[in-house]
Amino acid sequence: MSKRLVSLLCVFSLLFTGIIGRCAYIALGSAYQISDSYNSYTLNIGRLYTNIYDRAGRKINNNDKSFVAVIRPNEKCLNELDKLFDKNEVAEITDELSLGYPVIREINKKIDTKYIKIFEKINDYNIIAPHLLNKENGGLEQYVSEEIGSLSVNFSVDAVGRLLTGDDGTVVNDNYDSNDGVVISLDSEVQKIAEEAARSIPKGSVVILDTETSQVLASVSRGDDYINRSLSPYAVGSVFKIVVCACALENHINPVYTCTSKIKVNDTEFHCQKNHAHGFQNMKQALANSCNCYFVNLALKLGPDKIFETAEKFGFG
Repeated sequence: MSKRLVSLLCVFSLLFTGIIGRCAYIALGSAYQISDSYNSYTLNIGRLYTNIYDRAGRKINNNDKSFVAVIRPNEKCLNELDKLFDKNEVAEITDELSLGYPVIREINKKIDTKYIKIFEKINDYNIIAPHLLNKENGGLEQYVSEEIGSLSVNFSVDAVGRLLTGDDGTVVNDNYDSNDGVVISLDSEVQKIAEEAARSIPKGSVVILDTETSQVLASVSRGDDYINRSLSPYAVGSVFKIVVCACALENHINPVYTCTSKIKVNDTEFHCQKNHAHGFQNMKQALANSCNCYFVNLALKLGPDKIFETAEKFGFG
């Protein structure tokens, strides 16, 4: 009997020693680490994407801020809900909190609360020149925008995923206040003026250039669609008559022409506006009257090569 007891004691001693050794190896060894993601519940407050600045260093995007409330599932936070939300919202949030996890909600303004945590969130709502920048419009953000920062709150949980009592959460600010970004040629003040001035235009475009460098200072595209009319190729219309005039003068051509309201080129017939016949026209009169027939006739005399060369000097192409 005594031998059996001694044998059992030896076996239990060996097992105990093995367990203690294994626990020490796990606790002290580098191969075994507790995973933060596995033992925490994370609420993402916001993500920061590449900042875009105008020529003066003023931020064009990420320039709007709002507030969010992080509400933990405890009695103290529940008692503060009516400070921030109406009755219907309080009921919805209370139902969500009954699942045992914290809830995040946007709020209209910051209000002092003791237990509900309020955070400032960066938004992209008031972006200027949206047709140039927004991803939805194929704008600049599609090519330069990448996540450069984030703000979140981590809550510790137990082995079965339950929130630990008394944990207020750990704020993780990963470069969320970063100023990294790109600078473009737009002048945000000129852009705002152009956008305001263009409000009366139902469909069209406004582009303002720096006369010395040809850099774009402002660009506005109007229309109930996603077409960027500032950058889209289309027939420039009567604006191009100035190019044809300049080309004719450079080549010492200044003809007169009798407009009968229409002129045919191969199988295409061109008309003056409202089929108006301007009659006898010199270049000055034709430009003043915007006589289409005169300039079609003049372009035929000049030929495409000369017009193309002059157009390039004007910045077309």
